[in-house]
Amino acid sequence: MCLGQRHQSSLAGLKIVLSLYPQHFVLGYFHFVPTGQNKQKQQCLQKKANPNIRQLLDSLGCRYWLLTTGYFCTVVRKLIRKSKVLMSENLFQSSLHDKHVAAEASMGDVAGWRMPLSYRGVLDEVRQVRATAGVMDVSHIGRIRIRGDGALAVLEYACTHDVARQDDNTATPSLLVNESGGIIDAVTLLRLEEHWLMLCSPINRLKVLEHLTILADAMDAKVDDQTTKTTMIEVAGPAAVNALDHVLPEKASAMAGNGAKSGSFMIAHYTVARAAGLGVWAINVAISNLFAGQAWRFITAKAGDNCIAPVGLSARDVLRIEAGQPAYGWELNETIDPYTAGLDGRVDFGHTFIGIDALRKLAAGTPARKRAGLVLAPSSAGLHGDNIPRQGDAVRAGDREIGTITSATYSPTLDRIIALAYVAADIADTDQPVTIDRAGSPLEAKTTSLPFVPLAVS
Repeated sequence: MCLGQRHQSSLAGLKIVLSLYPQHFVLGYFHFVPTGQNKQKQQCLQKKANPNIRQLLDSLGCRYWLLTTGYFCTVVRKLIRKSKVLMSENLFQSSLHDKHVAAEASMGDVAGWRMPLSYRGVLDEVRQVRATAGVMDVSHIGRIRIRGDGALAVLEYACTHDVARQDDNTATPSLLVNESGGIIDAVTLLRLEEHWLMLCSPINRLKVLEHLTILADAMDAKVDDQTTKTTMIEVAGPAAVNALDHVLPEKASAMAGNGAKSGSFMIAHYTVARAAGLGVWAINVAISNLFAGQAWRFITAKAGDNCIAPVGLSARDVLRIEAGQPAYGWELNETIDPYTAGLDGRVDFGHTFIGIDALRKLAAGTPARKRAGLVLAPSSAGLHGDNIPRQGDAVRAGDREIGTITSATYSPTLDRIIALAYVAADIADTDQPVTIDRAGSPLEAKTTSLPFVPLAVS
């Protein structure tokens, strides 16, 4: 497709259209060519095509050239406007964006997506999830589908857990690591009846997609990104399972703790998976963008006694830290290995995978640093911004610098400021007093084992 100069701003929308409707629009370049213009004129216009759009279409694998009339261009422009996944100021928006705005949610940038951060206040929303349940739009989480005869071989080589031994209809935490053993991403792999689905960090979606695609090209497998084609809703809290039993066609209570399942309700396809990464049991539901708004409205407003109030992503991050869970870009990156991060439980040496030799060497030794929890002294508790440590703040034991802060927050569950940090391995699991350098002012704390808040049974 070639867009005229005045339509170059539709590049983002064009990308969405091509990703949402690949079966209908296998196109090359289009531009506005009035009927009757000669072929030489068309070729001339074609050469003047926006190079960004040419590069985009090449990257999407478009191999067909199509010169079209103004009528078809109008159709595509309408599809761009009607597309449920849009971009504003270079930020993706989920199909539920209008619902969040109508609810007067505080919106913000989360890994390149414009997402709801809070509806009624972060602390109230954390307490709500701990007490009953909350529903969250987590459409920014990457969802990558792997299919084909070579899918198992791709995933066995890419993932640190033994994929071949993963049971059908389960969701298993895993890691992708590089040849040096550094963490490319912490992922969850769903083994479904007809395909695999990998949930990855929002910030790493394109990196993980490229990583898997390179492997798939050599192993007779197909990899495609489902993230912008679907909406993912997370319902978390002790009442989540019971509430969803009255909403979903599948009984959530009948699923195992690591259960996953895909199915259809009338014409709506969905995928459901249970998880516990927030310190409370949660259900993730991925559904077509077309039906997401109806599902959200039903869960939040039309389910009677089983209605669940929405919760923003800021509360989700507080829950994550309370659960002691690492996040990419905070605790994890490609210089951090599974043993330092405390994620060695996701590594199984019973199969061959990328980085296995490096991880074997690391497993035979002792990491210099380990991920640990810090609880600030009561005198430091509260919501004062200066009292909450920041990523990169130094941690000291006496005169010795022993580590750095990665994440921190005020915990309404504990009524204390808590932090995740990488500290010297010899004190990571001890109840040892330390100080945190916060803008030149020391904050008193103690190291503690993780999680801060144990998993609540639902």
